Amino acid sequence: MLKVRQDHATLVILTDIFGLTEAVRRLTGSLANGQPYLIIDPYQQQMMRFDCEAQAYQYFSKQVGVDNYLTIAQQHLRQISKVDKVIGFSVGGSVLWRLLSDGVFFQAEHDSICFYPSQVRHYLDLSPQSRCRIYLPNAEPHFCVNELFANLKSRPNVLVEQTPYFHGFMNEVSDNFDSDAYQAFIQKLST
Repeated sequence: MLKVRQDHATLVILTDIFGLTEAVRRLTGSLANGQPYLIIDPYQQQMMRFDCEAQAYQYFSKQVGVDNYLTIAQQHLRQISKVDKVIGFSVGGSVLWRLLSDGVFFQAEHDSICFYPSQVRHYLDLSPQSRCRIYLPNAEPHFCVNELFANLKSRPNVLVEQTPYFHGFMNEVSDNFDSDAYQAFIQKLST
């Protein structure tokens, strides 16, 4: 979904493994407030309609992967000279971490936010070159969130918060969606 004017996007969304969904469109509409935006997803605007998270994860892992998603994001972002706010969800947040760390994109002042970017744990040798907020989940089944939090909290340019919610709390199609958290963060991100 692309609504960019004059190579400027007020908002860029990097989706999770579900890709482009009606839920992502609603979230983007709430945050963009009529301004130009860009939704970048791993399936290049093809709505996949997965039955469950396990199916989405398996498909993403076998058909796309984090490195390919990073390349897709880079290709889209090369078309935009100015971004005001960029938000990455899950694997999109991990891609954003890598984009912020390479220093090529997002040179100017902007707001970067990563929600539950669990793959960041595989890229701890990288550090963002510009400011970034990270919202971690309460827990993850495959690693210790407290250890990731401890690693990230002392890094320059990183503001990290461990939330009481679970991975996917901002995604209406996730098993861990939390409507109260969603509304609170929509309000917080809109200001």
